[in-house]
Amino acid sequence: MRTQPLLRCVAATALLCAAPATADYWVSIGAFRAAQSAQQLAIDASTQVGLSFTSLVVQAGNEGPLHRVAAGPFKTREEATQHARRTRQSGFADAWVAEIDAASATATASDLSATASVEIDVATSLPEDWEDDLPPIEELLRGMPDVSAFPVRPAADEVPPAAEEVQTVVPDGYQLHKLNRDGARRLPSEPQAARFGEFDVRWKWYSAARSLPADDALRQLTGDATPSDHNADMRMMWRKRVGPWRAQIDHSTTWIRSDTVAGSLGLTFDQTPTGDQRRVMDLTWRIDDRLLHRFDRLAVEYRTSNWAVAAGRQAVSWGGGLVFQPMDLFNPFAPTTVDQDYKAGDDIVLFERLFANGSDLQLLAVGRRTGAEELDFDVASIASKYRASVGDSELELMAAHHYDGQVYGVGLRIPAAGALVRSDITWALEDDDVVISAVLNADYTFGLAGTMVHVFGEYFHNGFGVTALPDDLRDLPVRLMRRIARGELFNLMRNYLALGTAFRWHFLLNQSVALIVNLHDRSLAAQAALTYDASDASRLQVGVTKPFGSPGEEFGGITVGEGLTVGGGGQGFLRFVYFF
Repeated sequence: MRTQPLLRCVAATALLCAAPATADYWVSIGAFRAAQSAQQLAIDASTQVGLSFTSLVVQAGNEGPLHRVAAGPFKTREEATQHARRTRQSGFADAWVAEIDAASATATASDLSATASVEIDVATSLPEDWEDDLPPIEELLRGMPDVSAFPVRPAADEVPPAAEEVQTVVPDGYQLHKLNRDGARRLPSEPQAARFGEFDVRWKWYSAARSLPADDALRQLTGDATPSDHNADMRMMWRKRVGPWRAQIDHSTTWIRSDTVAGSLGLTFDQTPTGDQRRVMDLTWRIDDRLLHRFDRLAVEYRTSNWAVAAGRQAVSWGGGLVFQPMDLFNPFAPTTVDQDYKAGDDIVLFERLFANGSDLQLLAVGRRTGAEELDFDVASIASKYRASVGDSELELMAAHHYDGQVYGVGLRIPAAGALVRSDITWALEDDDVVISAVLNADYTFGLAGTMVHVFGEYFHNGFGVTALPDDLRDLPVRLMRRIARGELFNLMRNYLALGTAFRWHFLLNQSVALIVNLHDRSLAAQAALTYDASDASRLQVGVTKPFGSPGEEFGGITVGEGLTVGGGGQGFLRFVYFF
């Protein structure tokens, strides 16, 4: 197994992030093998953020130098944390605070126009307590599989991986379950970017085949015991910056062929809608029964160093759930959704404010239409979320008017014994009742047999769920069915446990495995995926999803009639992604 490059990369990163007595604090946004890529990012970030970013050359043993892009130094962690938040607010979501030896860093010529570099000598041996000196465990996940077994909330926009970037970027407060490469970017030459903006294309193919049990209602209806579904998608992405203004446009052309949704376009495999009847802007056009094209991002943003406002079709993700998302009210992914590269956008007006103490506030409004295609406040959302640091922990407070009710939430992120613990709790006020939902999770990364292993566990309490399934599904609570229809919930019962792991068999071959257990009827769903990174621009993934349980249990096949069930049977899938 080719584990030495990974271990050396981890070793260098660990030593960089250790806290020597003379360390200063820097805001780091990336690490590259290629000096030119680092210098381009430094120029781009300095212009966009208003800080002076430069390229720090890190000697990483026999693997050669790494070029870390960072701004600083700052004398206190609080000051660096404030600038890191400012950097993230300016569009560099992976900004984090690194501690670097000030004596080594003083060699820099801070003139960015000269793209000066700083030489920092790093020993090739690890201290005995190196694990205690590591930054949050997501550091060790970079380069691990980017799709967990029950994939979880991704960044709002994933962009193509940079061809020569070393995956050692750690965002401050980054969610550890995100095994994607959303922080990497292709950087066009500066004149080209200034004139035309940044343009990328992603082509994706997805196929899935199921094996249905004899009592499955779909099998009885179609007579097909092994239906298959296929999805091809080409997503064109354009970003343009002019001073404080930024425009983003993503256009997708999607082809769907399904044995399970005959004669019409169903929901795509990444939960992207195939119609905009409920949204403010109708940006979807069907070419025929299998082909459509739509704008999934169409927004303009104005951003300064401490505030920003954006309007248009865009995506927002809230909360710290790994598998379940009680605080995410805006198009959350289902636990078993495999393709989570891009979250479906809503028509949103979003205001963001960064305060001097490093805290930040988001205010947003989501417009929607009723069945009569009229804008209606009763189906709109107006929400706010405030985030603040409390020592090494983070606190989030959320309040929302959502459809015809109110939702309040509190989230905590607490580092503990090398792991990161998250907890979200929400109170939904509807029809004079209070419904409480909550999620509690933790994840941890450790070394085993020459590779890094990531494990997580999560408990979810669904306050809208039931403790026993009724004989007739029409007897399920109206509030539960309403949220399932809106795409906010995906489970019928009340208490669940999710467990998972991700590790690598080979430098290019990664695996993830996860289980979701219904704690009431003990049925469960398992999913395993193998991911092969054929190149920096392509990825192949194969996997299987298998429910276990008896008929009448949630994961064994829900009873929908006498002798009929839905949801049983296993599924295999194949996914290929290529960036142009």
